[in-house]
Amino acid sequence: MRGTVLSFAIQSNQGFISGDDGNRYSFSGSEWNLDNTPSSGMRLDFDTEGKQAISIYEDPTESYASGTSEPKSRTTAGILALLLGGLGIQHFYLGAWGWGVVSVLFFWTYIPALLSLVQGIRYLCITDKQFQRKLKKMNGPFGAIEL
Repeated sequence: MRGTVLSFAIQSNQGFISGDDGNRYSFSGSEWNLDNTPSSGMRLDFDTEGKQAISIYEDPTESYASGTSEPKSRTTAGILALLLGGLGIQHFYLGAWGWGVVSVLFFWTYIPALLSLVQGIRYLCITDKQFQRKLKKMNGPFGAIEL
């Protein structure tokens, strides 16, 4: 079954998932089969035992960013940010063309270049899963860009 994380309390190691079937399922951290901590809004694939979610994994149909048919490369995005970040080329590549236009308009201030330098280093240092999660948060031309 598939669903979305509603909440997770680290202190009690318990959380809730809203299943695509309209029901809510509780889960414990011991059933979590991902490297990261559960956070609200994450899409999951899981089995159930009554009202308990078990064998929780990331939803494989949600692995690509912004509805694209193929994943974006964090290495490509990082190198574009480092080399051509002042012009916002990495934003165009990642689908945030609005931020790319802003970068082009303000390239003469060197602010886009400085921010892209940090962004490029960050992209090259994080894991692919973290990068894909960041891309999911970046919806549309002016989506949330995290450094």
